[in-house]
Amino acid sequence: MGIRNIRWPQDREAILDHIRLVHGVGDYEVLAAWYGDGPGFDPADCLVIEGESGAIAAHGMIIPRQLQIGPSVLPTAEIGLLGALDEQGGQAAQQTLLEALHARMTERGDVLGLSF
Repeated sequence: MGIRNIRWPQDREAILDHIRLVHGVGDYEVLAAWYGDGPGFDPADCLVIEGESGAIAAHGMIIPRQLQIGPSVLPTAEIGLLGALDEQGGQAAQQTLLEALHARMTERGDVLGLSF
């Protein structure tokens, strides 16, 4: 399983197809309108695993956040849209991707990570 950063905007349609398959049609329109346009969007914070056919088998992204505790503002990241197709590795792909996202958060200097 090879992990790579997305190629933006070339991967846009493939990512949106993956999101529709993993997260459902109900969320698709909102996510399609938002993906790539959020504040702080950085393709380096979006990772995919390609399946054997070349289609996206797993995807996850980091959404930059800041958390204020008293006077301190801490660089934080939310892990979002993490999902994998079951027939293409499922939970193993998600775990691999999650580890890569954590490494990216460390590289970015995030001191806290959020996941919902």
